[in-house]
Amino acid sequence: MLDGPVVCHPGAWYYALVPAGTCEIWMSPCAAVRGRGGWLGVPRVDRTEPAPVDPYWAVAVERINRLCSPAAVAELLHTGRERCEGREHSAAYIAVLEHAEECTACATATTAAPSTCTVGARLREVERRARP
Repeated sequence: MLDGPVVCHPGAWYYALVPAGTCEIWMSPCAAVRGRGGWLGVPRVDRTEPAPVDPYWAVAVERINRLCSPAAVAELLHTGRERCEGREHSAAYIAVLEHAEECTACATATTAAPSTCTVGARLREVERRARP
């Protein structure tokens, strides 16, 4: 259990909100992390239902200063990757994540401001087509 808020940008990413400084000391091969200087569009607190393109709270804010545990986020990513292993979709998904770790344009992209990286766009399209 993440035990903290998660923002969803439909068709793009989920963002688990973690304590300040976590991104400077914690990296995962399964996720693109945002650190100092990164930004994130945060939905209104009452936006908790999925929307076609607008961000919403996949896990709502319960109280101020209650954030996701970095260890729980890492465990969720590890479990998700394990479940994807062996599926046709997993290789494409992992390629997108690995590319986003190396490509600033893809790592900082949002639904409102998509990446201009053509390699990332191709990888995301391959991943979309491979979804079960």
